This record gives sequence, C-alpha cells and structure tokens, in this order.
Amino acid sequence: MSVDYRLRQRWLEAQGKLPYDSGEVLKLLKTYGPREGESAEEHRARLASENDAYAAEMDRMEENEQEV
Repeated sequence: MSVDYRLRQRWLEAQGKLPYDSGEVLKLLKTYGPREGESAEEHRARLASENDAYAAEMDRMEENEQEV
C-alpha cells in the first residue's frame, strides 16, 4: 500500500497537526540547547545574555522607527 503524501499533509493540516522537519528541530537544539561541556548554570547565563542582546537590538530598532 502506498501513501499519497500530499493527501496526508492536507489531512494533518485539517487536524491541526503539521508534520515537522526534524532538521529544523535539530537546528534549534544546536542553537539554543546546552553545548558540550556546558553546565546548566552556564547554559542559563548564555541564554540570558543572548536574550538581553536581542532585546537591546529590538529596542534600538524601535527607536529608529520612531525617529523616522
């Protein structure tokens, strides 16, 4: 029995269940997951500093939009 993947995807979308590409999940884990040899505390500190840098960049972009 063969599977028509187009129909399967439509059925999954109708059920509210989108199939995901495991490559995307692995990319997210590699970017935001703990790195080899990194303790839980170091991991939290790294994520917090990345979050602060991102928030500062968003604030800077918002200020630039208001100036224009």
